[in-house]
Amino acid sequence: MKYSHVALAVFVALTGVLSATNVVAEDMALPDAPGRTQVMESCMQCHGADVILARPRSSEEWSQTVSQMIGYGAILTDDQYQTVVTYLSKNLDPSQTGPTPTPAPAPEGPPASDGH
Repeated sequence: MKYSHVALAVFVALTGVLSATNVVAEDMALPDAPGRTQVMESCMQCHGADVILARPRSSEEWSQTVSQMIGYGAILTDDQYQTVVTYLSKNLDPSQTGPTPTPAPAPEGPPASDGH
């Protein structure tokens, strides 16, 4: 019986560590600039940074996207809305930041062996 309690405690601890690691990784993905905290608090309640970073948009498109999210239930004051749109427009608008770099493809399978 004690073993199951220890196993449960270890599982809970590992789950917490893994969750914290994912949050830190998501934090790191967003550009560090004024408004980042507001974006994290407002947008990342429903989805991760990967969704935000997936498709850079123009300032107009970000404004429409954030308005659409409000339509889906996001709650933002007028000031918070402006902060989020400004952050996204300045940091994730391809015309402002240049082209989004394409990540290098991950290697497929184990390294080739020379038979030795």
